[in-house]
Amino acid sequence: KWHDAAATAAMRARLLSLAAPRVLVMGAAQSANTIGMVTPENPRHEYWRGIPNITVEGTDYAGAAQSEAAKSHLDWRFVRYVVDAHILTSVVPAASFDAVVGHAVLEHVRYPWLVTREIARALRPGGVVFLSTHQTFKLHGYPFDYFRFSTRALEALFEPALGVDVNASWYEHEAMYVGDPNAPKVFHPHTPVDAPNAERSWIIVSIFATK
Repeated sequence: KWHDAAATAAMRARLLSLAAPRVLVMGAAQSANTIGMVTPENPRHEYWRGIPNITVEGTDYAGAAQSEAAKSHLDWRFVRYVVDAHILTSVVPAASFDAVVGHAVLEHVRYPWLVTREIARALRPGGVVFLSTHQTFKLHGYPFDYFRFSTRALEALFEPALGVDVNASWYEHEAMYVGDPNAPKVFHPHTPVDAPNAERSWIIVSIFATK
């Protein structure tokens, strides 16, 4: 069964097989909630521990960089490439990375199908991508909060034309959906469905794929 630990192990195995692996981490500007934490854009993160000659580079949104309000509460020390993810390879070198990692990023981009195309362009052949986002979650990062995803939605973002094979997609951290008890019944039909994930909610949905 795939989960974050399995994806991490698969990514590490790929990177350990290379002489000098190069990794791109999306959403690398640290917010007030993460400053001081060792998150993936930090080369000291556990993802990268013990991998010889690894290079970890971060990218984040150019628009946020130009906002004085954003500058005041974001730490940009791990951001090498300041660029809108929709046009990532206009700044980030194409076909240059052995792994692309992005956690809690896709829900904040207006056109995620363009971003996954750019991720595919940034990967070298054999490179891997490990993304996670939200299936169910409160509005956050407003007004730049656009989407919630299912596993099938994430898989659909990596269309065959991109040359990226989806290894797995999965949910983690099951949540309880609490609806409005006064809403008309038509809005809560809860029709029984013979599927293991029907009528359930999760906080996190992830995907792992290989170019």
